Amino acid sequence: MSHWVVKGAERPEKVALVEEIREKIGRSQGVYLVEYRGIPVATLSAFRKRVREVGGELVVYKNTLFRLAATSAGIQGLEEYLAGPTIFAFAYGDAAAMAKLLFDFAKEHEGFQVKAGWVEGRVYDRNGVETIAKLPPREVLLAQLVGGIQAPVARFVGTLQSLIHTPLRNLRYGLEEVAKLKAQAS
Repeated sequence: MSHWVVKGAERPEKVALVEEIREKIGRSQGVYLVEYRGIPVATLSAFRKRVREVGGELVVYKNTLFRLAATSAGIQGLEEYLAGPTIFAFAYGDAAAMAKLLFDFAKEHEGFQVKAGWVEGRVYDRNGVETIAKLPPREVLLAQLVGGIQAPVARFVGTLQSLIHTPLRNLRYGLEEVAKLKAQAS
């Protein structure tokens, strides 16, 4: 447990909560801050299950406790978004998949609005998070990267093969012609 003292957070249960949040931030690929109002508990519970399915967690903390945890974890820039009822979406897996899920849910529920996010060490406003949500899944991006690397290598190998095989093929044809001419001459 880290040793920090902030007025109002000296109580052991608050210190434990701040440490819990820090731990969740530490193992997250991203954390999204979402304003939520007027969403029925049953709807939010069902959505929590969908969040778990994509490798995430949806948790409500007091903004002040999250601010303390984020600051002590070295995250700067989220403070302006820590106002009003906020639910925190921790993406332990694919941060883009989590962002997409949040925006899809927001389309269906007016009181659910993504405010900001912290993804792989950088703070994004709502528009930045929306851009992340539009990215293809991580596996697709990796496949595209591998394909992008593989294509030039494959072309290079093909060029080498043609450089090697063309002269050999020409030599073979030449030798066959010489053999035919010798056979005809004899």
